[in-house]
Amino acid sequence: MTNQRQLTDTKHFKLLVAIDRAKKVPCEDYPEFMFPEDIPDPDKRQAAVSLAKALCQQCPIIEDCFTYALETGQAAGIWGGTEAHER
Repeated sequence: MTNQRQLTDTKHFKLLVAIDRAKKVPCEDYPEFMFPEDIPDPDKRQAAVSLAKALCQQCPIIEDCFTYALETGQAAGIWGGTEAHER
């Protein structure tokens, strides 16, 4: 029982619960845009950033996602509508 409590107390698990409750989050359909730093072409990378941020603005769990990124020190990717340098 201790292991189950530890799992459910994690920040990652809490984010997964928020995603499950929302039923659908926009980034699930476009995961390739959520980590634009992996895109070598600067123009395509900027386009991905813009698209990812627009998707985040439609997301029902944007605040949960942003909080997760802050609490877990996400140094890459678009989380809660922000780039790493904005968090």
